[in-house]
Amino acid sequence: MEFSKKTIAKNTDISKNINISPIKLTLPGVISLFVAVLLLLISLIGQNLILLFIALVLVFMFVFSLLITSRGLSNLQPIRKVPQIITRFKPYLFKLGIKNKSRILSIYSVKIRDVLDNQVIDKPCYFFKIKTSRTQSTYYRHAFIKRGEIVFNGVIVTTTFPFLLIKRSRFIPLVSEAVIYPEIISTNIINKSTSHYQVESTFNLKNYRPGDHPKLINWPASLRKQRLLTKFEDRQQIKPIWLKIENRLIPHPEGGYIRSSDIFEYTISKVAGTAWELLNSGREVGIITRGSILEPIAGKDNFPTILRFLALIGFNEREFPFIPIDEIIQFTNNLTT
Repeated sequence: MEFSKKTIAKNTDISKNINISPIKLTLPGVISLFVAVLLLLISLIGQNLILLFIALVLVFMFVFSLLITSRGLSNLQPIRKVPQIITRFKPYLFKLGIKNKSRILSIYSVKIRDVLDNQVIDKPCYFFKIKTSRTQSTYYRHAFIKRGEIVFNGVIVTTTFPFLLIKRSRFIPLVSEAVIYPEIISTNIINKSTSHYQVESTFNLKNYRPGDHPKLINWPASLRKQRLLTKFEDRQQIKPIWLKIENRLIPHPEGGYIRSSDIFEYTISKVAGTAWELLNSGREVGIITRGSILEPIAGKDNFPTILRFLALIGFNEREFPFIPIDEIIQFTNNLTT
């Protein structure tokens, strides 16, 4: 998967922007370190070799923990799987996994957390033991409240192996991009304003293409020819419907910019619902906003194209592109005209 230069730039040195401590003493580690220092002082003052030996053993455990965790974390390779379609407010399962590339050292007590847009998702996944040359995976549930592009920067892997004295954390880059689609709100636009949309009776036939609406299939001719045929003249005679979205940010008289943003998100969801109903009825749908335009498309299979376009719409102060529009449904301040 190829990533844009913007995404690569955002992911460069991302660990510096994340507030993590690479090395941190645990509570048993603090107690053990205090005991080791205390025994070391007593053994030196009293010249007690037994206490000196115990203190050196504790110090060795700290040094060994640092070495073994550094080696173990360097052999870990994270794995992530993101759902292909993600909609606002709906919870989805995200797969996280770890592969131990080492052929000698197994690692225990591993915690992994995802990093999304430079922020750590506080939904850790735990692995008790990852054997050598093995891969383990699990899932966490997450929902998004904002639409648009998101970037998973990487994961944070933490372990206290082997003696629970030191907690060692490491950021591992693992870039994934996704688009959060708007939710779909039904508007019943077909029953309200499209009763006059009719298909002409004169037509020619062509082979069925993926994306053609089933309503345009000529079944008698298809049965005779033993292949699916559609009426392509009908599709040309039905004029496309344009959905016009007002995406200029104007402060709401009661709630200011926050209220305007909430209304705009609700409007985007209504546009998605309207587009789905129109596509489902066999119509071609185009979208026009300030600064952007989506040419008319037809067929329910092309609905994800509309959702992606809606997901990336932001506020803009430009003028609407000029195009000859015959039939238009305008969305402004949560009202349809």
